[in-house]
Amino acid sequence: MRNETAVDIRNVSFSFNAHPILKDVTLAIETGEFVTIVGPNGGGKTTLLRVILGLIRPATGTVTVYGMRPESARPRIGYMPQHPQVDLRFPVRVIDVVLTGRLGGPRPFGGYRREDHEAAAEALEEVDLLDLSHQPFSELSGGQRQRALIGRALVARPDLLLLDEPTANLDVMMERELHELLKVLNERMTVVLVSHDLGFVSNLTQKVVCVKQRVATHPACEITNDVIREMYGRDVLMVRHDHDEAGGIDS
Repeated sequence: MRNETAVDIRNVSFSFNAHPILKDVTLAIETGEFVTIVGPNGGGKTTLLRVILGLIRPATGTVTVYGMRPESARPRIGYMPQHPQVDLRFPVRVIDVVLTGRLGGPRPFGGYRREDHEAAAEALEEVDLLDLSHQPFSELSGGQRQRALIGRALVARPDLLLLDEPTANLDVMMERELHELLKVLNERMTVVLVSHDLGFVSNLTQKVVCVKQRVATHPACEITNDVIREMYGRDVLMVRHDHDEAGGIDS
């Protein structure tokens, strides 16, 4: 990986309908890091991701991704949104969903190119869904759908992977499988994962970013009950996947 800062946010503020969402946020994410963003509902987690993507322009402050404006850096970013727009009633195949990740930027007429299909096959193989590539997306299990959507984020071969609530509605076994996949991906790309709670903080995470309008950054090893209580106003269950199931739960 190149030795450069992946994301550099300085003094960023953003409001919606005069309601402050982010206040004076300064954050640096280095290339190769695995960062988990946590915080209460409405605290600004998804807004922070959209600022990094350039989908939201902050009222104050600056944002660069690999030294560029976020809009210019999008070819280097893979993104899995919290609520992807995939209508399960529509008869779309798994590979069709993944291929939509190649639609960004200028392209010639005539549909997908051979290199698009090759990239889609690579992404599906990486998320262990290549044998299901021509199955209807609606027939996949919840965990398989999440992996397919990660495949859509990977198909552009990004340097930075942004995942918004990828563990939503997954059981413990599916979370473990996703954990192993992200471990492999982090060997070659920077990973930023948004979580509703601390249930996915693990040995993968070097940095935990707590978002509640303002941002506080902590090394993962320093996340304590006091930090959790300050962020959420209550104790929150935290599971560390580097321990076995019987001994790895702290409240």
